[in-house]
Amino acid sequence: MLNKMMSMNQKATRNGLYGRPPATTKTVPVKLTSVRPQPKPVRVVRLYDEKRKANELFWIRKLERAGLTEGNSQVVKLMKDNYRRRYGERV
Repeated sequence: MLNKMMSMNQKATRNGLYGRPPATTKTVPVKLTSVRPQPKPVRVVRLYDEKRKANELFWIRKLERAGLTEGNSQVVKLMKDNYRRRYGERV
């Protein structure tokens, strides 16, 4: 009796419940819609004034030629940070 129970348990772990293969159901495609759809993040392209950009870069370069850097001048650091934030380019 004990051997019979052991063999039934072995079959149950291998082939599903008591030797029967697991029940198969029809596959249903998954719906990928949610209750509240979320908008996708969109990259915003900002148009900027070329003359203003060139002017800001001119003054940053002029101060650098005078010997001021980010390390010894808070003004140059602020100007460079603003330039980087506005135009996305490193100076």
